[in-house]
Amino acid sequence: MNNKIYEEIVEKAKSMEKIVEEDYSEIEELEKNPIVQKYLYLMDLKKDHDLADDGKFAIPYKLATEYAETIKETNNIWFMFCELSAERACELVDIDVPYGISNNEMVVIYRDIENVNRYNVISKKERESFEATHNIAYGNTEIEEPFGRYFDARRDFFDDCIKHTQDYAIQKVLKK
Repeated sequence: MNNKIYEEIVEKAKSMEKIVEEDYSEIEELEKNPIVQKYLYLMDLKKDHDLADDGKFAIPYKLATEYAETIKETNNIWFMFCELSAERACELVDIDVPYGISNNEMVVIYRDIENVNRYNVISKKERESFEATHNIAYGNTEIEEPFGRYFDARRDFFDDCIKHTQDYAIQKVLKK
């Protein structure tokens, strides 16, 4: 065999030995490279069946999901999620009943449009005051189920951010 092929075989054998020995340092070093990170991300997208099946419609949903917990600094747009008893509300979103609110008291749940893990659970008595001092989005009121309405509005928000600007998306989500 020629020298080039011989060197390639030896190099690949060394890499294979590292993997067999569970030495992933070479992989870890490559994964730090932004170009390799982008390549891996694009390869995952290429394999993503939802993206292939739904095309452009899936892009904002996928990005909203990917960044669901990453976005810490938001525009503080609170989506009016639902109104129900405190006990039921807290079961629905898996949080404790806020201090000073009884289990059977009616509450309103607001979710941050950008970060799915940010909630505000307030007494129904405080709703008017809360809405007067915060940016509130209501989403498509024809969608009765709160999760569907929230994720529909969230997807639209990300879609408008991508296609237009963040300011445009903010204005649009607050008009609904």
